[in-house]
Amino acid sequence: MAFLVDTRNQKIRSALQKKYNTEYSGVASDIFCVSKDYYWSRRFKSRVQCLPYLELSGIMELRKHCLSIVAKSQYRAAQDYMQNSVPALLNSLELWIQAGSGSLSAEKKQIIRNAMKSLSEQISAVSCKNDT
Repeated sequence: MAFLVDTRNQKIRSALQKKYNTEYSGVASDIFCVSKDYYWSRRFKSRVQCLPYLELSGIMELRKHCLSIVAKSQYRAAQDYMQNSVPALLNSLELWIQAGSGSLSAEKKQIIRNAMKSLSEQISAVSCKNDT
């Protein structure tokens, strides 16, 4: 049965790609063939019994795709935070130290500067690693 479903799905994907690639050239298209019947009819059986049908339903593949979209977005948000917000905070702290930073002693100011320098170097190293 898996062969029949896979063959049908491949034909449908090919037909849809052929149709929509000519109409919407340059647009990435992910096509998923899903079956709620395969999914729900065996969803609550044992893992050994249901897994082949869950995979065959196409819903697992669609779910992975949706999660990857969210993961990419979360990664970009974290990267933006690390590249923009954290350096801005470090710059603000540096200005605070230069402005006198209240009643801190010179020794404590130096400790803060050293910690900020170390953090800044670590951020730069991670940023450089991600750029390659």
